[in-house]
Amino acid sequence: MKNTTIAIDLAKSVFEIGISDRPGHIARNHRLSRTELAAFVAAQPPATVVMEACSSAHYWGRKFEGFGHDVKLLPPFARRAPCGSIPPAAFSANSASSSRPELPRFPIMFKV
Repeated sequence: MKNTTIAIDLAKSVFEIGISDRPGHIARNHRLSRTELAAFVAAQPPATVVMEACSSAHYWGRKFEGFGHDVKLLPPFARRAPCGSIPPAAFSANSASSSRPELPRFPIMFKV
């Protein structure tokens, strides 16, 4: 697995995606609809996918793990930009870097 992070800001219909190839650097940003998200992530080489822990993150996490990605769910406070000037997906990618091992990670819940 290459050292790539895909940060996804989950929403109802339009998802913000930031792809980081190294901590502190966003290589690409995308805005995708719900129907485009799964196909986009499936087409990416294995990477670390980072999302805010919420109910839909567990659904997407199961799907992305099926594509061969390592999924990390972060607590909501970890993705908040300090001044609001940084796009949420970009801030998620930065906050999820290996330089922040103190952030708690949440396991993905599996459907019963």
